Amino acid sequence: MQILQTIITIDDTVSTIDTIEHEGSLWLVPKWKYSKDARWMSPEVVIPMPKGYTHIGQGEAGKSSRTGTWHYMIQDPIPKAVLDGTANWAELARYGARAGPDIQIEVGGTH
Repeated sequence: MQILQTIITIDDTVSTIDTIEHEGSLWLVPKWKYSKDARWMSPEVVIPMPKGYTHIGQGEAGKSSRTGTWHYMIQDPIPKAVLDGTANWAELARYGARAGPDIQIEVGGTH
């Protein structure tokens, strides 16, 4: 599974966030959990890609010295508390967040 990057505004800061395709949809992955041997990682929480995102076509990934390579861009900011997991589950649910799917990705060969 390939991990893509989405450029996003978190509160007042422009950053990138890991993005995966799972079950035919795009999901933001703000946090990963790692296996005890640190060889595998799994999404801890996933958030559906918000409507109104911009897709940068295959082979046309954007480059920025501040943020690295990115494949998608989200226009509307997402609160930091939602992305770092400190928001309560009611607020997380408002953004469609859910526990991460039961998938494992080998660390090191994913970006």
